[in-house]
Amino acid sequence: MHWPRIHLPPGYHRNQRIVRPMLPPGVVGQWRGPNLLVDGDMEDLGVSAWTVANGTMTKETGSPKQGGQLGRITQASSTSAYIRQSGITSYIMYRLSGWVRITPISDACRIYGDGDPIWIGSTTPNVWEYFDFLFMLQGTYMLFYSRGPSGAYAEFDDLYMSEETVPANRFPDGTMEGYGIGSWPLTSATGSTEKITTNPYAGIQALRVTRGTGVSHTTTYGLTSGIDYRMTGYARSCGNCIPNVFSGATRWTGNTSTDWQSIDVTWTSNTTALRLETTSGGVGGYSDWDSLLLVEV
Repeated sequence: MHWPRIHLPPGYHRNQRIVRPMLPPGVVGQWRGPNLLVDGDMEDLGVSAWTVANGTMTKETGSPKQGGQLGRITQASSTSAYIRQSGITSYIMYRLSGWVRITPISDACRIYGDGDPIWIGSTTPNVWEYFDFLFMLQGTYMLFYSRGPSGAYAEFDDLYMSEETVPANRFPDGTMEGYGIGSWPLTSATGSTEKITTNPYAGIQALRVTRGTGVSHTTTYGLTSGIDYRMTGYARSCGNCIPNVFSGATRWTGNTSTDWQSIDVTWTSNTTALRLETTSGGVGGYSDWDSLLLVEV
């Protein structure tokens, strides 16, 4: 078992295709806690620690990343195969790191927390790819997938999952990877909110707030007056509307660029609500939002 020291800088850092929320200024991660994945290093004899579906899991000795073995998940058909471990506690922040390697016929590997993807790998074959990110699990099990045609496989090694003590994100679905818009209802008289999959900043989804006949918005509640908050994340415009963060006053304003624009703003709250707004432009214009983090500082 290894205990590497980690240093987590403020803001957001892109990690492959997923963005991970990081600790605010002045907070430094300490030694990692115990590995919550049994046989994460793949050195146990056999595969009894893992539940396997839609394929087979074997231990292989051919060029593992660490130690003497790796875990290989081979698909029995074109249905994605996976290995799974359960018994994990929901709504806790975790750090997951490890290595994956795929075949030339494989699609990009995915890692899921219950039914939600939390990491998507590259499509480069025969090369060990490292991942290391923070996430909040909204379920009780982790799934590591092999995707592609029958006979494709993914190899995993040195998987390490530990709890992380970080400030709670006041946005229940800040990553935008949750199903539907239950956390992002329309709170203006006109307009709409929806999840989109077209070029999100990270992961596979972003939130779109489409303008009606006036300023359109979705609102998060539960802030406390007198508390300092820091919000980070990304927003973009359709080309003629402006993304805007309003919480008692305008806290951040973007521009009409269709590129992702970085948000990093701190203020003392004077209200209990925060709105993501689409302003200016005409009916049908929109702003997109992704990878949002709102913490007390």
